[in-house]
Amino acid sequence: GAAAAAGGILLAAGALAAAAEGPGPVALALLPLAGFALLLGGAAAVLRSAGAPPAAAAALPSLLGCALLVLPFLGDPLVEPGGAGRSSPAAVGVLLGGSPAAASIGGGLGVDLLRTPRAYGEAGGGGLSRIGAFYSSSYPSPAASALGFGAAGLLLLGAAAALRGRGRGGPGLASVPGKS
Repeated sequence: GAAAAAGGILLAAGALAAAAEGPGPVALALLPLAGFALLLGGAAAVLRSAGAPPAAAAALPSLLGCALLVLPFLGDPLVEPGGAGRSSPAAVGVLLGGSPAAASIGGGLGVDLLRTPRAYGEAGGGGLSRIGAFYSSSYPSPAASALGFGAAGLLLLGAAAALRGRGRGGPGLASVPGKS
């Protein structure tokens, strides 16, 4: 509830600021985080509507959020230098595209976390990031990331409303032709 409302407000404010004054780096950095808040709020709403205890409805989306925020760093050890399949450039794109932190910090603020010497050692000197060292990758667009996370959050909020409607004897999904 509150996270979804805050996400929607931040998303709208960031979009208005970007449209009014041009997309400054801070406004761009806020957009993916606002969409992400909407996603996590929607996930919590679905869990609550499905009858999950309040603690579980808060904890599970929080764990999902933590995993998505650090996805490039969690997936980095799986990337094999010059490999195919799970370590292909497409897989690296999934690791970066699924992280609101990558879209916000890398795409919005322009800070390249995967090649930063402070985080991963000097170039050619045994850094920790395989993604940064072996693949030319780019960060996702902050606006596209915000739209993706926000749309998923709105779908989850709609599903939560449908679940609540069914639980109260309301129409829920039963009123949609072809659905039961």
